[in-house]
Amino acid sequence: MDAEVLKHLRIISGLTQKELSDRVDVSSSLITKIEKRERTLQPDLEKKVLTVFSEVGLADQEITSLDYILKRTTANKT
Repeated sequence: MDAEVLKHLRIISGLTQKELSDRVDVSSSLITKIEKRERTLQPDLEKKVLTVFSEVGLADQEITSLDYILKRTTANKT
């Protein structure tokens, strides 16, 4: 999952950076840095984030669709 997808999904799910960070047991500054592409979302943290999104009602299909749409949009800009 890239930074833009993470941010969009977090917003769609109604979570603040602080709320997400609390639920995945990391600092809110780490979430901020990942969303700004200053840090990379590591696989173990990505799994925790996906679990949280699932718990708040986002379906796997919604997550996959958004990831696909944003990648296509980005590809078309280049």
